[in-house]
Formats: sequence, structure tokens, C-alpha cells
Amino acid sequence: MTTATATQRPVHPELAGAKLSFPRLVRSEWIKLRSIRSTWWCWGILIIVTVGLGALVGGNVHAYGEHGELISVHGVDAQRYVVTAATVGVIFAQLVAAVLGVLVIAGEYTTGMVRGTFSAAPRRIGSLLAKALVLSVSTFVVTAIGIWASALVTWPLLRSNKIDVDLGNPAVYWPLFGAALYVTLTTLLAFGLGLLLRNAAGGIATAMGVLLILPIVAVIVYSATSQPLWLYNVIQFLPANAGGHLYGFQGGDPAGFSFNPGPPTDDQGKAVSGAIQMHALGGFITLLAEVVVIGGVAAVLAKRRDA
Repeated sequence: MTTATATQRPVHPELAGAKLSFPRLVRSEWIKLRSIRSTWWCWGILIIVTVGLGALVGGNVHAYGEHGELISVHGVDAQRYVVTAATVGVIFAQLVAAVLGVLVIAGEYTTGMVRGTFSAAPRRIGSLLAKALVLSVSTFVVTAIGIWASALVTWPLLRSNKIDVDLGNPAVYWPLFGAALYVTLTTLLAFGLGLLLRNAAGGIATAMGVLLILPIVAVIVYSATSQPLWLYNVIQFLPANAGGHLYGFQGGDPAGFSFNPGPPTDDQGKAVSGAIQMHALGGFITLLAEVVVIGGVAAVLAKRRDA
């Protein structure tokens, strides 16, 4: 009778003492992200939508005088035109980026790849942070390219319509930066939802509901009722409305295509006392807090639940 003895395979000298550090996690997540076909589809659609809508709006913007004649536009009004045209595609770009944010993590649960990811990084938080970092940086870069390409395409179209455009003005480039930041934050919000639900279809549906459907329903209810102050204040904290201040012109009012109704007014037409007036910094802090809360809850559950 013989007994089998297990022989331990020798470890390659270059791998002896090797540890999966955070930079290595980031590198592996970057390889995975760019290896997925859906990533390139989402990035391509995001840029095409942003540039295409910007060109469509920029080519059809005209300013007319009292007698219907085409007039020249300078200064603040011209800056507002170019910001609006360059960022008009953001409302659709955020949806495309949200789909990518969900697929990046929920897709791994669907295919079972997440087991290998968590086996390589048993504490799990490091791999999730690396994935979120790679996703956020790449989304910001791609979105910034799309928005600035939209601005550069829109610029000659507006000038041909007698709208004097100065892309070097801070009132122009800060909203363009804010638009890329907003899309990045909504992508991370969708990433947290995908991690929370661990299902691609459910995560995408929830992200679309939070970013698009919920603000529309809230505004409809607000407009159809007596415009209660509490509902108006709640609407200000929805991700799409809070983030809209990041790329609103001059950091004041939110972007014109966000779902933000006017505040309730008194008999003299003035905003009632207690109505929240949010600006760019407040919108950024609000949206960032929502991303951190949802992502934090999802990360805690991911650490506790089986892969």
C-alpha cells in the first residue's frame, strides 16, 4: 500500500515575496476596463452624442433684433450661448456613462469574474477603490474630450451666426470643466448602485430612474399640486438637479435643461422664505455626498456578502 505525497511547486524567483499592491490593483482594473467591448461602445457614443448635439444647437442659434434682423451678440450673452451649446449633450452623456458605471461592476457578478477579483484582493475594498478610481479618471478624460470637442465644433458655427465666442474666458471653461466632473460623479453613483444590486439590468434601471425619471416625476407632481415648499427643497437635492449647478452658466442657476422648477412665490411674485438656493459648490458637495453614501453602503455589503 502506497500513500501519495503532494509536492509543492517551486515559486518563480521574480514572484517570491510579491504582493498585490494598490498600484497593481489599479493596473489590473485598467486592463479589464479597456478589454471590455462595451467600454469602447459607451465612450464612443458619449463623445458622438456630446459633439453631435452641440453642433446641432450651435448651428441653429441666432439672435434677432426688434424688427427680426440678425444681430451680433457679445459679452455675457455670447458666453451663455457657447456654454449651453457645448454642454447640451450632458443630459444624455450622463445616461451613457451611468450604463458603463453599472456594467463595470455588475458585469463581473454576472460572469462570475468577481470571485477571481476578490480572491486576488481578499479584503475587497482595495479592488473596489481601484475599480472606482480607474472608472472615474477615464470617464472624466473621455467626457472632457467630448465636451471640449463640442465647444471647438460649436465655436465657428456660433461665430458664423454673429455670436462672438471667447473659449478662454473663465465663465466659459469652468462650466465645461464642471460638466465633465458632473458626468464623472454620476458614473460613480451608478457604479455604487451596480455594486449594491449586483445585477446589470436592475442597476441600469435604477440609475436611469434616479437620474432621469425621478426628477421628471417630482417636477410634474410639484407643478400639478400647490407647489409645496418642502417638495421644491427635496427636488434641489436630486442628483441631476444638484449636479446641474456644476455646469450652469457662471455657477448660479442650474443648466437650462435640468429638471429644476422655479421656487414657490408669494402674491408679489417673490420666492417664499425657506426656499433653498443652491450654487455650484453646494451642488458639488451634495452630489459627492450622495456618491459617497451609496458607494460606502454598497462597499460594506460587498465585504459582508458572498461573491
